[in-house]
Amino acid sequence: MTPIPDFLKCLFSTFDQSAIHDFRAFLALNPGNTKWQLAADFCLHDKDRPNNVFAFTLIPYDDYLANLNSEISKAIPKDIKKTTDIKEECLSFLRDTRRYHFGFVVKGSPKYFYNGEGSNPLAIARESLDLMLKQLVDNGRSEENIKKLKMLIQAAKAKRFNVELFGDLLMLINLFCFITLVLARERQVEILGWFPDRDCMTTWCDGVVWD
Repeated sequence: MTPIPDFLKCLFSTFDQSAIHDFRAFLALNPGNTKWQLAADFCLHDKDRPNNVFAFTLIPYDDYLANLNSEISKAIPKDIKKTTDIKEECLSFLRDTRRYHFGFVVKGSPKYFYNGEGSNPLAIARESLDLMLKQLVDNGRSEENIKKLKMLIQAAKAKRFNVELFGDLLMLINLFCFITLVLARERQVEILGWFPDRDCMTTWCDGVVWD
């Protein structure tokens, strides 16, 4: 079995202090659901905002997708980050017992690729990519599966490679995996769909985040 990374260990130990009780209460209100959707949105590196935030909402997949989308659009007609007046319909939607929200606040810009004073984030990012590629090859992933990762490795050779964006992408992956593992630990899961907001993290290198 692959060891759990320290980052995920910290998330589990924190979540299991008290939030786990609220999460189990949410699951008890939605018995029998084995199909889920996990929506996500982000507010990152905005100079007009005090923090970087990753937000996720877990929703039972208990209706047709078009109906679920219509329900969301009706309650929240525009980007909530740009909404100054939160109406009661929106609050009722967010408080509904069919939804559970996770919010991860990151103060400042996280030093994802950092080995102490004087470390080189670009060099560490490149080393991380090489390790990822080796792990995928060792795990028997096909050439098609690792094609986009090789595109990212090629992009990382440039001096102006966006290390900050790569760190954000890895943070997103880890948080998606954390919530998935928490759900799978607490409830039998048949399907879990990931539905993040479309942005540079999810479209970079032809959607490498999914590989």
